[in-house]
Amino acid sequence: MKKLYLALFVLLCNLTTFAQTVQYGRVVEINSKGKTLSNVAINIPSAPDCQPTASNNDGLFRLVFNEHQAGDVIHGIHIDKYGYELVNHHIVHEGWTLTEKDTLKIVMAPKGSIDEARSRYYSYLEEAYLSRFDSTANLLQEQFAQQIISEQEYKTFMEKAIFDLDAAFQNINDYADQLARFNQDDSNVPIDVVLDAFMDLSAIPASNTGISVADIGYSDDFDFLFKGMDFIEICNFFGNFYMELEMNDMAINYYNLALQMCETLDGYEGANFTDQIKQLRSIINKINK
Repeated sequence: MKKLYLALFVLLCNLTTFAQTVQYGRVVEINSKGKTLSNVAINIPSAPDCQPTASNNDGLFRLVFNEHQAGDVIHGIHIDKYGYELVNHHIVHEGWTLTEKDTLKIVMAPKGSIDEARSRYYSYLEEAYLSRFDSTANLLQEQFAQQIISEQEYKTFMEKAIFDLDAAFQNINDYADQLARFNQDDSNVPIDVVLDAFMDLSAIPASNTGISVADIGYSDDFDFLFKGMDFIEICNFFGNFYMELEMNDMAINYYNLALQMCETLDGYEGANFTDQIKQLRSIINKINK
């Protein structure tokens, strides 16, 4: 009888172990070339089946769930270390998908550094947007004075420039915050290229409908194919950027923008975007599953 009880006990222990889901994770400091942080406290009050933990000397930790399973979306995580603040805060606001395959990456920054960077990038974008508007306005005035464009064209293009400037300033806070939280360690793209991408982002339509080659520039003299390829590159960049942050809704929006532009430009002046279209459709379908 004792052997039977022992066998049942071992079986129950195995079943309990089998039911557990372990999420492995790692804590790093932003823009530090992968420097890890120890003693970062991690707690999930909304998941009582998971005990609080902390990162070890290598910045590694694991969250053991006794009830939640892989595929569950976990909300309400608390991450704390004295003198630091969380960078990739989407895992707090939007949650993350529990998985035993991928590492949950937590990025921290010295307290106050995000606000400092955000203010710096805001000033940069503000100056750049105003400079771009002034250049556009001066160019249009010159073209109108030289009768290169009509009065109606001048008014239409100026209205478009003013609309773009207003749209850029409506989003400037979000752009500055995203730049401040951009971890250069996760990308091979230099920060100046990222800044240029955010500059061009303000001219990208907010929705993925109604995009055409004509939406990219003001003048028939522009090389629309070249500008369209720039547009696609920017959208792909941000699609990949948000995929790294596991912000799938944002990512899929930019991939859709890139796809629609590829479809618009396919065949334009003999250009072939077949491979890019297939690749983007595959990425979008994978995200939607």
